Amino acid sequence: MKELLRLLMQGRFRALFLEQTNNIWIQLLRYGFVGGLAFLVDFGTLALLHHGLDMNLYLATALAFCAGLCANYLLSKWAVFQQKAKQGKLVEFITYGVIGVIGLGLTELLIWLLSDRLDIAPLLAKGIAAVLVLLWNFLARRFVLYRPEKQ
Repeated sequence: MKELLRLLMQGRFRALFLEQTNNIWIQLLRYGFVGGLAFLVDFGTLALLHHGLDMNLYLATALAFCAGLCANYLLSKWAVFQQKAKQGKLVEFITYGVIGVIGLGLTELLIWLLSDRLDIAPLLAKGIAAVLVLLWNFLARRFVLYRPEKQ
């Protein structure tokens, strides 16, 4: 946390967002931005499919998730988890996807709970679910897939 605050106070945005790091707080900050961009892809796709094309909410949520997952993977590899994968790229993407599919299950469960059971608007339910699932995805990917080397 000290390093993150120091870089923020010094205005060292290049170090905050582009230079390679294993600092969990800096990675979480970056993942928040990456997740935000991927969320916009996901949310926009959901809004288009469900509201624009009148697609079933759950099918639209799943398809929007796939679009967001691809955006998240590409942006995360560029800005968050920059170290080389310990396994091949295919295994890396599959593992990344499995963690994301668990996140999808959590998203679907939360949307069902919030939208169907608590009568919260679907897009608001999606927003709440997105924040919780973002934390799940970051922590799982950080500690399962991109676990830093012990120093």
